[in-house]
Amino acid sequence: MSHLAADVERRREVLKMQCAAQREQLVETAAAIHSQLQAIDRGLALVRGLRMSPALLAGAAALALGLGSTRAVRLVGRGYLVFNTVQRLWRSLHRHEIR
Repeated sequence: MSHLAADVERRREVLKMQCAAQREQLVETAAAIHSQLQAIDRGLALVRGLRMSPALLAGAAALALGLGSTRAVRLVGRGYLVFNTVQRLWRSLHRHEIR
């Protein structure tokens, strides 16, 4: 009977180690998915922030076709950064003028 108990205990420890490894894999996978979803959220925020016009959409499509998707996304990301920086600076300057 003690041999059976020791065998069950060994199996239990193996299962606990497998669970720990699976939890680590789950955390890594969730972090990767979260990172990808953040990129999508930034893109949606960009679309909402710019209040897209048909001419802007046509320009973005032409840019994507001309540069390729990776370079176009990189360029749009940099443009978004500049746009947000200028927008925040503009708001900051106007707040100081009002006071």
